[in-house]
Amino acid sequence: MFFDGNNDAVRIPVSEELNVGTNDGYTFEVWLNVPNINRRNPVFEFDEASIAFSGTFAFVSANTPGSIHAGLIQVGNIDHSFVSDPNLVSANTWAHLAITYNRLTGLGTIYVNGNQVRQQNLGSFISRTSGTLFLGHRAATGFEETFQGTLDEAALYNRDLSAAEVQAIFLAGSNGKCREGTWFGFGSQGGALAPNATSNVSVFLNTNALSLAVGNYSDVLTIINASNDRGSTERTVALAVLNRRPTLGPLPPIQLAEDSGARTISLANIRPGGNEQQRLAVAAFSGNESLIANPIAVNYISPATNGTLLFAPLTNAHGTALVSVVVRDDAGTANGAIDAVTNTFLVTVTPVNDAPALALIPAQIIGEGSALVLSNTVRDPDLPDDQITFTLVSPPAGAIIDPVTGVFSWTPTESQGPGTNTITVVAVDRGQPPLSAINQFTVTVLEVNLAPVLTAVADRVVHEGMLVTWTAPASDPDLPSNRLTYGLGAGAPPGSSVNPLNGSFNWIAQAPGTNTIVYTVSDDGTPALVDSRSCRVIVLAPPRITAINQTGVNVTLIWTAIPGLSYRVQFKDNLSQPDWTDLPGDILATGQTATRADTLGLQQRFYRIRVGNE
Repeated sequence: MFFDGNNDAVRIPVSEELNVGTNDGYTFEVWLNVPNINRRNPVFEFDEASIAFSGTFAFVSANTPGSIHAGLIQVGNIDHSFVSDPNLVSANTWAHLAITYNRLTGLGTIYVNGNQVRQQNLGSFISRTSGTLFLGHRAATGFEETFQGTLDEAALYNRDLSAAEVQAIFLAGSNGKCREGTWFGFGSQGGALAPNATSNVSVFLNTNALSLAVGNYSDVLTIINASNDRGSTERTVALAVLNRRPTLGPLPPIQLAEDSGARTISLANIRPGGNEQQRLAVAAFSGNESLIANPIAVNYISPATNGTLLFAPLTNAHGTALVSVVVRDDAGTANGAIDAVTNTFLVTVTPVNDAPALALIPAQIIGEGSALVLSNTVRDPDLPDDQITFTLVSPPAGAIIDPVTGVFSWTPTESQGPGTNTITVVAVDRGQPPLSAINQFTVTVLEVNLAPVLTAVADRVVHEGMLVTWTAPASDPDLPSNRLTYGLGAGAPPGSSVNPLNGSFNWIAQAPGTNTIVYTVSDDGTPALVDSRSCRVIVLAPPRITAINQTGVNVTLIWTAIPGLSYRVQFKDNLSQPDWTDLPGDILATGQTATRADTLGLQQRFYRIRVGNE
């Protein structure tokens, strides 16, 4: 049945037999061929002219090009519509359409070319099929639309056909309900022609042409001039049946978690195009080999209609990959034929936080006071998206770790050795949930002997015969402290000595001159260490009276002195006296000489100068 898209329609009056919506199920199926898949084409509708979409209907390309829109209208004018994917119907190509509904299960199903392309639970209800049935026309006033193309072998069933039954009808082709003697038909032509006039005869393909094998076919169309039995003429109608693309059922997208293992995907409706007897091969490819590696394993043996493919995303990988499944026949692509069909599905692998791992650090040995710097190496499959924070658990005093780089540093003090310390490093990521790694290593701190430290002694100037003494204390930074021993270095003046236990130095200054005295302290550590200091002792002659000035009974004494020393003046009135007598009060020299006044009680007096209280 050809429809011009303007006002053609097939109208089937209301009848009880056609009111299939009251049954437990029903099916409408038809062969159709449309020249334009971008045009809305009403296939059928149960209609009451006064109400738009008052009954069950079906459209081609009502929503998207090449899609099927099935609308099951519930009594009460409630629309239960469901729509297939686009591009299931091609322009100028015969396609078989079937729509089924099971009121007991509530399932509505759309089939195209024997394959289920859409199924939806619509609920259980009585469909409105009581109006006039139109083929190729929507009759609602103000909303009229007409089919453009050809409909063939339309059928309405009072039950829902099974998938196998629908597929059998599709595969039957010309061997189905309406047999045709040949693979083509022609429009009726008759009437009178004027001399030398011409007329066109329309030739079209019947649905049974779909069942022809790949190859070339021809048939004869005879045109008879019935006027006065003037003869006939013949025309040859040729048909080249090209290889038709095989079929593969739709593949829905899948989502899985990272590292969740291999997945098996079922492949259905694998068939040659038309009714060809061909050998099929199936292959699958990943569009993102950093997520799913190629080749993808396929389990399929021709001529089976089902198969599987098996893939496993790469370890620790996530993201998306478009997987293409190609079904190819062995008939080739001659004359523009199509020998393959490709369906794709999207695989989305969602990320899963992986725990970080710390590289082991061997045991460390270090001396007191030495710096230890170590890098902690972390392995995390989620890097660089993930971020790692480093911390220490109960570290020894002074030990630190950079929270970003993981660099560990520590300089043990004297008090921290000798001993063994356990260092615990924790690396925590920022995933959800946060995961961590722990690493432990030991640091053995060895005792390091430190040199003792002597206190410096200032240089000094003394008179010959004076007692030179000092105590230069020393300290030992080691804990516990080592035993210290004091001594003198080479070149010490004769008669000088130092107490080895407390460092007390003693010497009676000898002849005038400059003496450099080196004094030392050593510990009993391993190895033994020494510290030394030096000082100069300048020895001058004993103090000498250089002048005695007398004015009456008053006498002024002047003698050589060393600034800062204290001097005492002693006298005798007679040298035969056994003891010297001190003039009261010592004199502190402030220069190179010192003076002292005295009052004579007799006509003579003898004086001497002593240093301090020696």
